[in-house]
Amino acid sequence: MEVGIEAARWVVGRALGTASGGVLEAWAASSELGPNIRALRMELLYAQGMLNSARSRGYGHGPEIQNPALGELLRELRDQAFRADDVLDELDYFRIQDELDGTYHAADEHGGGCLRTHALNARHTARNIRKMLGFSNCSRGSADHDEPDEDDTSGRGVKCGACPCLGPKTTPDDDEQEEDAGGRGALCEAVWPCGRATPALPRPPPTNQSDQAVHAGCMARIASAASDIINTVGKHLPCYPDNSNAASPGRRFLCCARPNKAPQSEHVVQAPELKFDRVEMSRKMKMIVEQLKPLCAKVSAILNIELLDSSRSIVQCIGTSLDTWFSKGQWPAPSHRNAMMSRPITTPEFTKPYGREHEKTDIIFDITKGNYCEEDLTVLPIVGPGGIGKTTLTQYIYNDDEVQSHFEVKLWVCVSVNFNVHRLTQEIADKLTNDKKDSPDKQIEEQLKSKRFLLVLDDMWDCSNEDEWKRFLLPFKKGQTKGSVILVTTRFPALAQMVKTTSHWKDLKGLDSKSFKELFRAYAFGDKQSMDDHNELQDTGDKIVEKLKGSPLAAKTVGRLLRNNLDLGHWTRVLESKEWESQNEVYDIMPALKLSFDYLPFHLQQCFTYCALFPEDYRFSREELIHFWIGLDIVHSHGENKRIEDIGGSYLTELVGHGFLIKEEDGYGYTRYVIHDLLHELGLKVSAYECLSINSSNVRSIQIPQSIRHLSINIDDSSVKDKNTFDICREDFSVLGKRLKVENLSSLMLFGKHQGSFIKTFHGLFHKAKALRVILISGGKYRLEDLFHNFLNLVHLRYLRVYNDRRRQKPQPPKNISRFYHMRVLDLQGCYTKDCSDLSRQLSNLLKLRHFLVQNDGMHASIFEVGQLKLLQELRRFVVRKEIKGFELRQIGHLLELCGSLRIDNLENVDGREEADEAKLMYKKHLHELLLDWDVNRSSKDPAREDQVLEGLKPHSNLVKLSIRGHGGPTCPSWLRLGPNLSVMNLQSLCLDSVSWKIFPPIGQLRLVNEDAEEISSNNIPGQHFKNLKRIELRNLVRLKKWVIGELLSHLEVLIIEDCPELVELSFSNSICSPRVLQELTIVDCPKLSSLPPVPWASFQRLSNVGLDFMHLEYRNDGRSLNLQLQESGEDMASSFWTALDFDKLTGLESLTMSNCSPPPLDGLRKLSSTINSLWISDRNMVTSGKELTQVLCCLPRLSELRITDLGKITGLGVVGQLKEETDEEALLLLPPQLQVLSIDKCPELSLRAENGGGLQAMSSLRSLVIGDCPKFLACYLPSSSSSSGFPFPTSLQSLILRGVEKLAPLSNLASLIDLSISKCGGSEGAGLRCLLAHGCLRELRVYETPNLFTIECSEGNPEMLEHEPAPLSSKLQSLFVDDVAGVLAAPVCTLLSSSLTTMDLQPSEEIERFTKEQDEALQLITSLQELDLSGCLKLQSLPAGLQRLTNLKTLRIPGSPALHSLHKGSLPDSLQQLEIRWGVIRSLPKDSLPNSLRRFRVFSCSSLRSLPKDGLPNSLEELVISVCPSLRSLPKGGLPSSLQLLDVEHRNSEELRRQCRTLIGTIPIVRV
Repeated sequence: MEVGIEAARWVVGRALGTASGGVLEAWAASSELGPNIRALRMELLYAQGMLNSARSRGYGHGPEIQNPALGELLRELRDQAFRADDVLDELDYFRIQDELDGTYHAADEHGGGCLRTHALNARHTARNIRKMLGFSNCSRGSADHDEPDEDDTSGRGVKCGACPCLGPKTTPDDDEQEEDAGGRGALCEAVWPCGRATPALPRPPPTNQSDQAVHAGCMARIASAASDIINTVGKHLPCYPDNSNAASPGRRFLCCARPNKAPQSEHVVQAPELKFDRVEMSRKMKMIVEQLKPLCAKVSAILNIELLDSSRSIVQCIGTSLDTWFSKGQWPAPSHRNAMMSRPITTPEFTKPYGREHEKTDIIFDITKGNYCEEDLTVLPIVGPGGIGKTTLTQYIYNDDEVQSHFEVKLWVCVSVNFNVHRLTQEIADKLTNDKKDSPDKQIEEQLKSKRFLLVLDDMWDCSNEDEWKRFLLPFKKGQTKGSVILVTTRFPALAQMVKTTSHWKDLKGLDSKSFKELFRAYAFGDKQSMDDHNELQDTGDKIVEKLKGSPLAAKTVGRLLRNNLDLGHWTRVLESKEWESQNEVYDIMPALKLSFDYLPFHLQQCFTYCALFPEDYRFSREELIHFWIGLDIVHSHGENKRIEDIGGSYLTELVGHGFLIKEEDGYGYTRYVIHDLLHELGLKVSAYECLSINSSNVRSIQIPQSIRHLSINIDDSSVKDKNTFDICREDFSVLGKRLKVENLSSLMLFGKHQGSFIKTFHGLFHKAKALRVILISGGKYRLEDLFHNFLNLVHLRYLRVYNDRRRQKPQPPKNISRFYHMRVLDLQGCYTKDCSDLSRQLSNLLKLRHFLVQNDGMHASIFEVGQLKLLQELRRFVVRKEIKGFELRQIGHLLELCGSLRIDNLENVDGREEADEAKLMYKKHLHELLLDWDVNRSSKDPAREDQVLEGLKPHSNLVKLSIRGHGGPTCPSWLRLGPNLSVMNLQSLCLDSVSWKIFPPIGQLRLVNEDAEEISSNNIPGQHFKNLKRIELRNLVRLKKWVIGELLSHLEVLIIEDCPELVELSFSNSICSPRVLQELTIVDCPKLSSLPPVPWASFQRLSNVGLDFMHLEYRNDGRSLNLQLQESGEDMASSFWTALDFDKLTGLESLTMSNCSPPPLDGLRKLSSTINSLWISDRNMVTSGKELTQVLCCLPRLSELRITDLGKITGLGVVGQLKEETDEEALLLLPPQLQVLSIDKCPELSLRAENGGGLQAMSSLRSLVIGDCPKFLACYLPSSSSSSGFPFPTSLQSLILRGVEKLAPLSNLASLIDLSISKCGGSEGAGLRCLLAHGCLRELRVYETPNLFTIECSEGNPEMLEHEPAPLSSKLQSLFVDDVAGVLAAPVCTLLSSSLTTMDLQPSEEIERFTKEQDEALQLITSLQELDLSGCLKLQSLPAGLQRLTNLKTLRIPGSPALHSLHKGSLPDSLQQLEIRWGVIRSLPKDSLPNSLRRFRVFSCSSLRSLPKDGLPNSLEELVISVCPSLRSLPKGGLPSSLQLLDVEHRNSEELRRQCRTLIGTIPIVRV
């Protein structure tokens, strides 16, 4: 062996000749890789033992180092430990790569024998010499992923083309080719660093494969020559065999044999491998060892001199890290084997607000009974320092029963640091409605119209611009009723002063001593019994209370700390802690919080502090937190037989128990975790040495230690608010690299939807960030390859999460991830992965992967050879034999840690029981849900084989959800039947779909129909059952006829039956055993079902297309309201329809909807009289008469909302008690007077009675009225009618919609009317519109397809106008939407609206080409106009000539018609800020036509537009939006204005235009492509 080593050294030394400086050292470093690993391990073991000893001697709990020198040494020791970890982690990466690729780069020895080992070392030595001599790496292929040394400016490196000897670029396997090549003797023409050039000798053409290496380069020949001599020397060794028959001489001798590379599937495209530098790795380890030795000695000496109780935190940090390395067993031993905004509303912890009863009572009285009830909108701030209980008090108010019943709409939004109007309005709009067709402002306005609402703006920090606040309030002030309230919690009195509408605000101070003591004891002891059992602690507790400054948050955190250890010694140590000495303000509770933190176990301290890297008020899910901790390598089993996910869950529970995380439930029922803002601040402070959280607004001012390893950047919206701010932020980020050691970063987290605007800056900033282990991108829309210089070189990466909740702006996933061997968590749920199945095919190399999170299940189904991912926790879908190779069922068998859900498709491709057994489902104890699917559309079935396959798919007994679909066997498997083979005793959910069994699981007594239509039994044994079954789904069971549910299924919660065509009966075994907790019942498409228990017997019940004359029945009890929808089949009005309802169980019903139903029995309806407030009736079959419906309404005294549709049998309408003589007409409907909302639609014969004042005048509470497609509704108010008198509608109306009415009646009495819509109505003479406009409260008016309304009502000759002429006109109309352009653009109308109207939308029913002179002049009268929409005038040839005189006009929408050519300089007003061009055929825009005031320019759906004007965009422009303009292929040739803040070409534009705009990212604040 020694001969071989010396021979190899001699060969290398001779080949290098005069350039041999450092050759022996490099050779030694390469050959001593294993010893260096062992030396580093020994030093770290020494450090671990020393620190463990120090930790075991520590009795104190303070985290601070009292000896500054020792503290500095310990920090240096930790830094060295981090460096060691990175080196060993990188070595482990290449070890895995060797194992997968069948190579030996990171091995101590070559698997092919001793001489191969020497060749391996020679090649790495040669590569290192090449770097030392300054040769360029240009000859290497892209697989190297090496980067030039940025600091090397000497020009010594040989560039491409300058070094002929390097030859052509090599393939990823060049290193192997170098090793295996034969003798090469050609000379090199390279220019050496000394400046000499080797003589150029003629090169003979290659004659054979061996000779081709003459072009491989000088460094390649060095290694190749070594390999030749190794073969020569090997022939003299006794182990060298006779290879005369070998295809490749010299390749197969025993100690030098080299196996083939590990086979790779031809289907999987592998990323190029990274090259391993043995020499550099050895040098790094040596350097660390040399630095560790004296450092450990110094630390050990000091620790032996003094006992440092306070050093526990840092000691634990290093010690725990070392423990982690050893416990994980991840020391790369020498090997040569081949193998993530707003805080949601929650319920307070206690039933009473300690010390806040007075404030709570006062505020509730003020907003429900006091003066605020008469105000239009009240804004009441609640002010106090952090942790004082503002949010908790507001929660008590928000959840109070009186408040709940007083306000019709209640909303809770967390504002936090960044007050952004758009974000807040969008969030509020999303809470109110799912309808996205209108703007957020419009959605809020519509949803809150005529409703009293309570809005909580929690934790509001800043709103420096009062105009922004006013803008935020606008949609809340339109159409609202009196008494609406906005509660604002804030720390800042100045902000409260700005937003309040009251004379004062609520100023919260610390709790009084008595109440605070009670609160503290509640947290510290839990209950009175515990307090009585520990009397000895109360005096100490009272002394601690004095230090908590009356802060409820401090009482909570410290109280829970003490509660964990009800021991006097522990409480005394807390009392005597030096942390209290740092209090310096009246309400400074940070020391109290810090004290609680100090007493957390170290692993919880780590988990908590890393959470502070997320933005304030960030809402975590449970899985998100645990995955994040796993990615950080801070969750370990330490030998426990538990999954690290379960351990992480216990950590989370402990943090909640200690009060450092708040567990809440959001509006959708999902559990979330939030950190209080003061605790968030604490987390940043205690981790400031290694964690840094930056907001884009404070980059310049923040202090940045050189030791930072975890970086979080939050790009807030203010960073892109204008070009100047954007440039400042970009510059701040550009110089951040000079203040931050980016190469040390282990974690990088980016937040904010505008982070893509800084992507080019970040690309440069993170150029050297090669040690990253955690990457989290939240809100970005860009490729990771655009963020990182060489993304594939991040060899340490183990956590990658890309999150984006915006559907249209999801980024593409990384293109190649197959080389991230350390990856534990790959979360691409925020990426667009629909067409990325190739990505998941590459995952089988990620042997440490635990979580692969994507929204598309097909990504899981596309993982090639998924069985290699033995640690994978969830595989949502697997398709058997999706391809010939790599998708065998045995792949699942290797995944023993699977949890969550698993769906196995195409089980018809399984050959038999033996193959099914290979799935090993019975060993997957963490699997909770299993779906077994046979293709129901397969051409043939093999019942016997499928029966055996299902038997072999026996799951573990822990399974809770099971679905079987399409199984063709004759019976259910034995493991699903009761008896000794039953393995699913814990089953909670069972779904059977399209099975043809004759024997079923024990779910009751089933009667089936056989092939001869004879009824047979399913052979179930009575009395046997699943004890935990909560959900049953039966679908497509064509033989099921009867089902008697067993009495022991009383715990059933969900029952779903669909598509069972023969089912006739569903019942319980007796009348008293119906499920008591059933939450959902769904029966669909069971047309023969005629017998089932009376409805309701579930919180949610839906019957559709069943017997009993039900076309549709839906009953819902969501805990807040009860709703019942009924639709009769209409074919045979059987009495069974209503008998199927159990009215006694409908107590509490609030909403009833009936379609095509006969009237319900009055006796049953009276049982609901005290609760029903909403009734919807549709009767296309004309079943119900007016008299019958009147009787129904009389049984509902609390009815406030009535909606009627298609009541063809009703011809007359009145109000109970208003007509002179109560008539007994069948066709007359009398309405109850208490109604507040009334809608009548599609009643063609219905006419409103006008006798005795008549109409709806008696309905004094009516606020909203809709009359649609009832042409005769106002027939009695026509001038020819003898019964015409008075006004038809009450003065209480606030909203009125009239559609499809033949003639309008007088409306001038509606003094409270705010919103009026008239469409498709006949003559309008006498409607009183002018009076309504001049003297009413009307703010929004819509008039469509109602000709001459304005001409008749507002003309100068109108008697009504003359009658009211002396009175001053004061129209309040703000918004007008009309199609009668000629009627509106008349001087009388425009004069009337001249001072109030701000928005006008003209959508002409007849095409117009130009405005007349009179219309133009009339338009100029409306000087208050701010928004004008002419985009519906598609044939317009010229714009109104006087637009420039509308001096308040800010927004103009025009069509993309030839009218644009009428634009010229000065034709638009200087006040114009937004111009939109829509729906046109124009090809270009006129130059110099846009005013210098223009800020937003938008072009929509102009398919012929080819160019924008050169130099034609004003310098004031801030936003340019181009949408659906496919012919536009470039931006203006003169460029874009420097003032531009937003460029949006995202939606359906040409790729050329989008590509050009991509180049502007980073120069314009917001670019959307």
